[in-house]
Amino acid sequence: MLDQATKRRAMVDNQLRTYDITQQSVLTAMEQVAREAFVPEKVKDIAYADRLVAFTGLDRFMLSPMIFAKLVQSAQILPDDRILDVGCGSGYSALVLAHLSHHVSAIEQEPVLVEQTRQALKAAGHGHIAVFREHLSGDGHKHGPYDVIIVEGSVETQPDSLLKLLADGGRLVTVDMSDGAGQIVRYVKNAHGMGRVRVASAQAPVLPAFRKHQTFVF
Repeated sequence: MLDQATKRRAMVDNQLRTYDITQQSVLTAMEQVAREAFVPEKVKDIAYADRLVAFTGLDRFMLSPMIFAKLVQSAQILPDDRILDVGCGSGYSALVLAHLSHHVSAIEQEPVLVEQTRQALKAAGHGHIAVFREHLSGDGHKHGPYDVIIVEGSVETQPDSLLKLLADGGRLVTVDMSDGAGQIVRYVKNAHGMGRVRVASAQAPVLPAFRKHQTFVF
């Protein structure tokens, strides 16, 4: 049976590299962070599989390694960037980001996940990462501005409240499902306003804060 470190290396080599993840800092961070420490006990053996991980009893998931890595690479993170991790789940994503930048904060709205994140980050020696219990939309968030915002899931509506938290030159990355066909997109705030670039096709569950309101036609 393979140990977890071997599974991590296999994830990097067989999933991330084949999905055009070429940024060495991202590959190194994801090989160093123990993903199995952040997933439910019953799925620890398959923590490195190319799949979503569901948080039991919640309408929330941990992104697959490939999609998460593509989001992170698309954000073009620099060591001094101020990062906001939106929908951090149980803390895995925030810890990976902390290997890329000295300034990471996270938002989570589910109380049980907030507590799990704080405990897991403390156990990993990163208890200094600020974890805020707030609505994932970012509405009312009092901190920032941020150089990078990563949304850990997809959106059906434009994340306007989060875009307002970007610094000049700041980037926000997410999976856009507004037209039904998933695309990783990168928003960039510049002197002319807000630019938007499609990066790659991708699928991810829609975060509750960014679902379209349902309309009914009779």
